[in-house]
Amino acid sequence: PEGYYAASPGGEKLFGWAVGGGPNELVAFHPAEKFARHFRRPDVIKLTIEKGSVKDALAALKAPPAPAVETILPPTAKLELVGPPGATVKLKATAVPGAPGKPVLAMRVLLDGRPLADDATAWTPGADRPAEGECEVAVPPGAHELRVLARSADAAAVSDPVAVFGPPVPGKQPTLYRVCVGVSQYADPGLKLGAAANDARAMFEALERHCVGPDNRFGAAKGELVRDREATRAGALAALDGVQKAARPGDLVVVFFAGHGVSQHDPAARADAYYLLTHESDVGKPLTGKALSGDDLQTGLKGMACPVLLILDACHSAGAVPRLREFRPAVDQVTRAVTHENVGVTVLAAA
Repeated sequence: PEGYYAASPGGEKLFGWAVGGGPNELVAFHPAEKFARHFRRPDVIKLTIEKGSVKDALAALKAPPAPAVETILPPTAKLELVGPPGATVKLKATAVPGAPGKPVLAMRVLLDGRPLADDATAWTPGADRPAEGECEVAVPPGAHELRVLARSADAAAVSDPVAVFGPPVPGKQPTLYRVCVGVSQYADPGLKLGAAANDARAMFEALERHCVGPDNRFGAAKGELVRDREATRAGALAALDGVQKAARPGDLVVVFFAGHGVSQHDPAARADAYYLLTHESDVGKPLTGKALSGDDLQTGLKGMACPVLLILDACHSAGAVPRLREFRPAVDQVTRAVTHENVGVTVLAAA
């Protein structure tokens, strides 16, 4: 009844709170993920079973009760076309706070779920200015969706979509960009895997073979295959950076990672940090700067100008790799971080 929950990354999108807006308003549904910072508390659930009540569990954790959902509701955002649609569309974005004392702090236009890089499509209203703005957006060829993301201190929400259609350009198809990383041969031989590097090559080749051609969606496949000794943190980040600079709205970026993924406790942050282990990773030492961190992924993928598909084959068998027994798999944490509305990545993950 207090609202605390534990769930998989996809699961917490499927249940949540229904909040009434009055007798003349439809009930609004808010997925649990919007309030995860307050209510996703597996530690509370575990201690509740042990202690017998939520109150005693919170006392043991020295944690204050979570706020009432009505006090942290996300803003309501709206996006509309101003004038006739065409190769360039003019948009008006507005937002209103979802709860008293929770002003709209930031707004940004999304194209196909991705933040546009143009600063003219983002606003920082603040507490003393109206949450509204107008901008122009160039529409790539084909069918697309525009939305506006509005964020308060506690939660974010997106508007209903506005469908737009860019003018066709004969002979010009979008590009498929690939960054396929596979690590079988680690510097630490205890981390060795059997198929990861070969899987990365197979994915890299299959994407071009099946997705490119005059009768297919994409006109070309570009990107980098990074394996084994080349698959260091620096090598992976360089590949992501190259694709980020080259990709344009209307393209698609596919990032594939095959290797170990773990959570490691960060004493400085007093929380778990998650990592995809690259060639140089040593799980006996702090992984900061020696593996692809969640922050690395968020930074690298958030800046892409087009939709991103992240494919993770990064779980591990703790029984098969003794040195990993003290760690937990990181796929859930990675998925939550990059599927957040502020990043907007689609994820496919191994079990």
